[in-house]
Amino acid sequence: KADVPLGIMVETPATALTAGTFAKNSAFFSLGTNDLTQYTLAVDRENPVVAPFFSEFHPGVLKLIHMTILSAQKQGIPVSVCGEMAGSADGARLLAGMGVRSLSVSPRRITGIKGMFAECTMAGMESFAREMLAGVHGTR
Repeated sequence: KADVPLGIMVETPATALTAGTFAKNSAFFSLGTNDLTQYTLAVDRENPVVAPFFSEFHPGVLKLIHMTILSAQKQGIPVSVCGEMAGSADGARLLAGMGVRSLSVSPRRITGIKGMFAECTMAGMESFAREMLAGVHGTR
């Protein structure tokens, strides 16, 4: 019988807030930034009335993402990210700077993301993440 790794999707604020507990029993996390953002901000990105308020870079969303990544790192499990954030240059750079090493992006964005990574250093991405997170954690 094959040993199949089991992990969880982190798509709600409640899951992100309790990620440390889930990490103890998971082989990996997959962070769904679209749903996490929607549920955190109470904003449906497909509703034209409120869609302008949808932002993965909102401090509350970034804090939940960072907490999830730190919980995974503490338990030594990998975090992958799917969602529009992973497909934007700034999002991918920020996520990599926070420690994410696996991104799921739409095929049309692969070349651009690969090009961005070719032009960046890990130290630069980590510095970008520290700068972005400084405001989130009130240390700016």
